[in-house]
Amino acid sequence: MDTDVDAEPDLLTELARFSDMLRHAEVGWTEAGTLARIAALEELKATVVAAQARESVAFAELRRARDRANQIPERDCGVRSGEEIGLAKKVSPAAGRKFLTTARAVVTDMPNTLKALNSGEISEDKARIMVEETAVLEPEDRRKVDTRMRGSLGPAGLRSLRAEARALAEEMDARSAAERAEKAAANRRVTMTPIADGMGRVSAILPLPQAVAVFEGLTAAAEAVIAAGGANGRGRRQVLADAFVERLTGQDSAQAVPAKVHIVMEAESLLADGLVPAWLPGFGPLPAKTARNFLAATEAKVLIRRLFTRAADG
Repeated sequence: MDTDVDAEPDLLTELARFSDMLRHAEVGWTEAGTLARIAALEELKATVVAAQARESVAFAELRRARDRANQIPERDCGVRSGEEIGLAKKVSPAAGRKFLTTARAVVTDMPNTLKALNSGEISEDKARIMVEETAVLEPEDRRKVDTRMRGSLGPAGLRSLRAEARALAEEMDARSAAERAEKAAANRRVTMTPIADGMGRVSAILPLPQAVAVFEGLTAAAEAVIAAGGANGRGRRQVLADAFVERLTGQDSAQAVPAKVHIVMEAESLLADGLVPAWLPGFGPLPAKTARNFLAATEAKVLIRRLFTRAADG
């Protein structure tokens, strides 16, 4: 019988041989053949992740045991395991630690999720969702959710799987779920983030009933505009976005921005075809042409204040 030490090189050799075969394999010649290969490779990806998860948990235990043998303080035993796993996976130390945390949950507390992942029935994304949505539970309750979700793991989409797992987790620990919801509601907030191409993202973190009410109200307003023939060439999402602006600012049109918006731009960019971007203090750059179009199209009052810098020193 082979020992574990003897078996390891054999497995590594087989993995190297299989990887080499995949690297040099020709693509399929038929539609059915290529789709079948894609499906098989997807199942293989999940099986590989399950194997990595088991190996990661084993490595962490081996590292912890070696540290104990070297009389390292218990609190420090194995603390770098995740970072070493990240190095082996060619990802960041943080990603390695996160993978180890997920692996431990799946391998030790979620046998049905591990089985489905190992067989290729579910993807790594689904396994991660199961771990994330049960992270607040005790191991015993996590296993209960894992058992009750057994029939949904494969058929459910990512969104429905997350919702069902979250509902079961909250059922298992209703009191803590209510406390977390109350604490989260106290942290409700609105943020604004500049993004590419002269756009910005306004995000609101709200209690779910309020968030649903906001979105349903905007949707109803947008559908009313479309039904009345007021879209004027705008798509549904554009009408919805304009309704969002109009409701928050109280203006009749999304173009008539009544709030004070400071735009700093060079004279050539404002009055001619200059290319230097405008600047929204505190938020970032805005393409010169976009800024010109905004100032020309807005229905609100525009005040231009002229400030010039000295060419010699700026």
